[in-house]
Order: sequence, then structure tokens, then C-alpha cells
Amino acid sequence: MTRTLLGRCGGLVASLFALTQVGCYVAPGNVATHYVKSVPVERDKGAVISITADESPELAGTQLVIEPGALAADQTITVEIGLEDIVPGDLHAAGPVAVFGPPGITFSKPARLTMPYAIPAGDDAATLVIHVSEEDGRAWTIPHDRLTVEGNRVSFRVDGFTRFQPGSSNGQPIQDGGGCQIDADCPAGQMCASGMCEAPHNDGGFCTNNAQCPMGEWCLHRVCQPSTVDAGVDGGVDAGAGCTSDADCGFLGHCDPATATCQWNTVDGGLDGGPAPCFTDTDCAPGQLCLNGVCQGSNPDAGVDGGIVDAGQSCMSDNDCPQFQICDPATATCQWNTVDGGPDGGPGGCFTDTDCAPGQLCLNGVCQWSNPDAGVDGGVMDAGQSCTSDNDCPPFQFCNPLTATCEGAIDAGPGPCLADSDCAPGEMCLNGVCQANAPDGGQDGGGGFLSCVIGTPCPGGLTCINGICQ
Repeated sequence: MTRTLLGRCGGLVASLFALTQVGCYVAPGNVATHYVKSVPVERDKGAVISITADESPELAGTQLVIEPGALAADQTITVEIGLEDIVPGDLHAAGPVAVFGPPGITFSKPARLTMPYAIPAGDDAATLVIHVSEEDGRAWTIPHDRLTVEGNRVSFRVDGFTRFQPGSSNGQPIQDGGGCQIDADCPAGQMCASGMCEAPHNDGGFCTNNAQCPMGEWCLHRVCQPSTVDAGVDGGVDAGAGCTSDADCGFLGHCDPATATCQWNTVDGGLDGGPAPCFTDTDCAPGQLCLNGVCQGSNPDAGVDGGIVDAGQSCMSDNDCPQFQICDPATATCQWNTVDGGPDGGPGGCFTDTDCAPGQLCLNGVCQWSNPDAGVDGGVMDAGQSCTSDNDCPPFQFCNPLTATCEGAIDAGPGPCLADSDCAPGEMCLNGVCQANAPDGGQDGGGGFLSCVIGTPCPGGLTCINGICQ
């Protein structure tokens, strides 16, 4: 089990760490910590900061992922280990205390922190939470349903630097003075702030989402704060600013067409009518997908493709349409693809052939029927199209120089091949398709052409052109 860290520098602590190798001091907020490492991080590059067993046996496996652009400026990040537990009395320490600095650092894009943990004997693994403690005395817990647990590691999102420690309980409810871990522990209309239930504040008080703050403010570290050019997740645009499109409002904001002003998005897409910010589909409501960081409803006839551009826009080719849409030549408008090719009659978006209906192949990210006269070759153009060379024709077809059209239909003759030996007697392998040999003194006296290699002589005074004797 992960060792519980008690006491300050000296005494028991001295027996836990080799203090001659790294320093130990009492950090601001009167919490003893043990220095582990410092890592310079460039704003535009981000960083992955990992702790090895040599650097700290207790924090080994800890990893902090900072996205490019998440920091306001280049910054040297410090990592320390706390030497006394920070979990409240109703929780048991289930891992070390990780202390990141400098204090007060915030991210415009959430970072992801992974820490080691070990559930104490007698505790319920389903009670695992992360307790967070700020230097100004504020504290709260990240509930279990917001954690990703893999083996003996737990991962979660963070929006700034503070102290973190895994904690667990034996399943008993919180008893310490009506405290709370999450909002669901509180009566209706109240929220959990600093471990206590209280009403939301719009005057610089505690908050759980931007909608609880006045317009022009956003919720950072559970406190309503003015939105500024570097305030983080709003992309530098104040809520309430004038706009003509969502692009004017920055990440996690949208343009309200009724007021032509930027409005905050909300996680459930409800309080302000805007779509919800997200990182994966699981952050969105059922039936929605996470696209470009915003929860979007899939088009009524779009199945699971999650397209974000309305079908019906004019087009001349598929290239004029968004991903997972096609240009309907009958109407010259973009139409949604569907995996089963059903509701809109268009081919389905796909990644492999298994994403498509039986008899279809995945070509260029779209389910396509194999050519009607080409069997299973996956051709996308009808045999008979005009051509000047084999390059103008689909796979397993060739350009007939006598008709200037693509030929080589598998179901109109023999099957596909790699060599003449793959074909029936009297046939040759040409462009991957078995073809009848020619009546040029060849083997069968039939009506086809004799295959050849360019630069080699053909019988009967014929010349090798495009792989056939003519």
C-alpha cells in the first residue's frame, strides 16, 4: 500500500527520505514539502512532466501533460511531495501528496494529471477521490466519476496548480459538520465549495460553472472572476462582446444570434442555450458527439457521423462537401453519408471495409459499392468510360486502344489475377484481369490480345503497347 506521509521535516520524515539528496522546507501555507524536480516549459510547445522512481519513489508514475498554448507564458514548473496528508478527516490517504508550482498557475486548456494510488485495507475502491487543497485555504474533492482509473494509476483534469492527494473511505457518508465532496451531497439549489454546502454566489464567490457567474465573468478554480484577454478557456473574448459568428467568441463561447453577443457555453448545453465544451464524446449528452471541442447533435439523417455542416449546401463534387458528406449529382447539394447507406441514400462514412454494408468497400473514407461489372475489385468508375491510357481506368481495368474505353469487367469474363498462371488455358493476365489471348499465332486462336512486356517483341510483327500486342 502507498505509504502515508505524516509529520514535518525531521523525525519520521527523515526516515522516509534521503534529505541529503534533495531539499526539504515548509512551503507557503505552512505545509512541509520535499523538492523533487523543476522543468522549464515553453508556452507554445507544452510538456509532459514525468516522475521516475529515482526522483521520488512515492510519486513514481506521476505524469502531468500540459497542452501547447495552455500556459500564458514560458514557465518553470516545480514538483514537490507533501510530507503530511491533506485529505479531510472523513477520508483515508490513498496515495502521496503531489505539490505543483508556482502556486496560482492556471491553464487556458485543462492539463491532465496522473498519480499513483493504493486503496487502504477495508476501504471501498469505488470511493476513490482526489482531494485538492489551495494555499489560500480553499479545498474540495474531485469525485470518483470524474476520474480515470487504470491499474494503480488515477488520472484527472486540472485547470491550475495546487496540492493533490488520492483519498478513499469505507463507504460511510461524510459526517464532519455537514461537509460535502460533490454538489450531489448538498440540498437542491446548493453547491459544494471548500467541503461545505452553500448557495452559489455571483459576486466573486464560489461557483461550479460559468452560468453561475455574471456576464463578463467566468468560473475559475470555483470562483467567479472577470473575463480578461488571458483569462483562459474563453479564448480571450469577454462574454457579452459583440459578434456575428461563433468564431468571434473564442473557444467554449458561442454567438447568440438573438442578441449578437458572445455567450458562455455550458457543459449540459442548457443554461445559456449554447453547445457544451468537450474533449471526448463521453463529455456530451446522449446522441451528441464532441466535434472541434464542442458537443454537437448528429444530423437527423446522419447516423453516427456527427457532421456539423447542414446537408443541402450547393456543390459540384464531393470535395465541396464536409467530411462524411457527398455531393448528390441529382440535386447538386451536399447530403449526409450513413454507415448503412440508408436514410439519405448516400454512401456511408468509414475507416475500414467492416464499417460498410455487405458488398461495399471503404474507399477514400466512404462506403462504395463495388463496380457493377467489376465484382469485388472496389472500382468506383463504370467500365466503358473514355480513356487514353490504363491510368485513366479503375483497378483491374485497362484502356482498350481500339475503343478508347475502359474494359476488364470481372463478371463479364474471367476473374482477377496476378500472373498468366492464375488464368484458364488460352487466357492471359492483363492489368490484374484474365483476358483472352489474341489470334496472332498464339495459343488459343481466340479474339483477345496477347499480353506482353514493353520493350519485348510480339509475334506476327505486332508491337507491345500498354501491355498488349497490337
